[in-house]
Amino acid sequence: MKRITVSILSAIFVAFFSIPAFAGDSGGGHGGGGGGPAPLTFGAYCQNPMTNQAGPPGSVQPGDPDSCVIYVQSGQVPANSTVSIFLGRPSVDSMVCPGGTLQWSTPHTCVYSVLAGASSGAQIGRQDFRISASTPVFSRVSQMATVCSPSQPCQTTTVNTQGPGSEIHPPPQPPPPPSFPFAVAVCTGENGNGTASAGQLDHCVLTAFVGDSYNPGQSVIVKPFAPSGTTVADCGGKTTGADQTSGTITADGYCRLTVVSGTVRQFETLGTETVRLAGDAYPGSLLDQWVDFCNAPAPNGNGACLGTIGLIPVFGPGASVSPDPPMYANGISVQATEGQAYAGTVATFTDMDPTGKASEYAATIDWGDGTASMVGATGADAATSGFDVSGSHTYAEEGTYTITVSVSDIDTALFNTSVATSTVTVADAPLAASGRQANSTDPFNGAVAQFTDANPNGTLSDYSATIDWGDGASSAGSIAQRGAAFDVTGTHTYAELGPHTVTTRVCDVGGSCAAATTQLLIYGLSDGGNFVIGDGNGASGSGVTFWGGQWASANTLSGGPAPESLKGFANDPASAPACGTSWTTRPANSAGPPARLPTYMAVTVASVVSKSGSQISGDTVEVVIVRTNTGYEPDPGHPGTGTVIAQLC
Repeated sequence: MKRITVSILSAIFVAFFSIPAFAGDSGGGHGGGGGGPAPLTFGAYCQNPMTNQAGPPGSVQPGDPDSCVIYVQSGQVPANSTVSIFLGRPSVDSMVCPGGTLQWSTPHTCVYSVLAGASSGAQIGRQDFRISASTPVFSRVSQMATVCSPSQPCQTTTVNTQGPGSEIHPPPQPPPPPSFPFAVAVCTGENGNGTASAGQLDHCVLTAFVGDSYNPGQSVIVKPFAPSGTTVADCGGKTTGADQTSGTITADGYCRLTVVSGTVRQFETLGTETVRLAGDAYPGSLLDQWVDFCNAPAPNGNGACLGTIGLIPVFGPGASVSPDPPMYANGISVQATEGQAYAGTVATFTDMDPTGKASEYAATIDWGDGTASMVGATGADAATSGFDVSGSHTYAEEGTYTITVSVSDIDTALFNTSVATSTVTVADAPLAASGRQANSTDPFNGAVAQFTDANPNGTLSDYSATIDWGDGASSAGSIAQRGAAFDVTGTHTYAELGPHTVTTRVCDVGGSCAAATTQLLIYGLSDGGNFVIGDGNGASGSGVTFWGGQWASANTLSGGPAPESLKGFANDPASAPACGTSWTTRPANSAGPPARLPTYMAVTVASVVSKSGSQISGDTVEVVIVRTNTGYEPDPGHPGTGTVIAQLC
């Protein structure tokens, strides 16, 4: 087991050393002049081969490894010599001899072969050993050299030791434990200027207090004391660099920062603590934190803590509670229509609190028309990186109204409010009007248009109508409601029969108007009865013969040919023709046809005509309007002709 230890130490120590240069060494070779050869002496440069020793670089303490490079300090070592280095002090637990052999017969002796001889400055070998833990401090390394050669008897000489490993140093004293207040906190809040308001997070960096040093296992504990209700939200250690720490939130809500490696010295970072300020904290309240210090745990796991003995200094913009950051609400112009629900945004607002969420705000909307205020909905506004307020409302009447929006930040007990006004322009709801086709005798009395209002709350008194009769005359129309729609009626006497384009304009008292066009055909009735045509000739646009000696051959009836004696005028009934009725007349012009014809005239359409004795009769399947041609006379020799332009029934 001892030989295994020696081999391992030799392999480790060889890598750390090379031959040192010593300023006081003499040159190589024999002395010149008349003084004779220099006496043979040896030197040793000793140092700790480890790089993480507790003391200064290269120094040794009891229990440490030490390595001494042996070299010729003066004189000349003859060729084929052996050099034995005996370690007299300190006591050691193990030894190896890089470049030589360990002599077992003489304890703590390394033997080196010098075949070619050696002069001043030449390295002989190395002596590596581990100092016993019981070695007294301040004792020095003591060595003796014995040189033997074939040409001269063995001689013993001293070894001059030097270097940081030539004396046993006491272990370094641990630094004194940190003193109150142990740490300093610099806190920065979430607001844009670094302040922290009630209910917000406050981020604190804790550093070691002036003159303090923290070693592995030691910890500092902080916990918010005021404002009341403030809690630890996060506790984080320093995880980079040689001196690293860990952070944990204890079961009772403290932030505990523990040194994991290295030494945290004054002004260096111990870790971070994030606290959540109480929601009802008053502006100006100081952030006070209790502090405690704990030494490294003993082998049984227990660590001695001092107890919360005071408050740490807290600096930075987050050292006290700032007033809740202001909100800024802005109204926007709104366009709406009476009677129709408006749904959309009525205001926008921004909050200096960068962590604000839509759920943290409440809004009320006064629509400005005397109706009850309502709760508005708040939501994020991507375009402004802020928030908007939206709602839905129906205005009963057109006009301009002022909307008042009040927004409150409700995530804190001392919430603040911002008020904005918006202007809403409520337009009159649009009207939609439509005309119709109408045929009438003169004078006309009836409906010329109908209209609807997009405002379902409209009443008759809201509307007015004007009728342009198409002949240069106009008059006010009468309005009547029919379900959800309204009818416009009027009365007018035309100077001339025929088609007329009637334009009706309807307006709402709110300003909306609509116009409709009606095609009105004014026709007349023949005196003393009605003219007849066959149903084969009744199509619109057909040229017809409604009177004349050749009536029977000029008209086609689906019920068969008409008697030759019918000339086309039926005098019974003498009233206006009507579909589904029958008529009678006498042959030729004995029925008494009128002397003059209307320019547009109602004409009976028959499908069957029969004669019984001197009486001719027929049916009425349609009634059409015929635009009459000139040339008519009540004599069958002067036929009555025209064109069918409309169907009455």
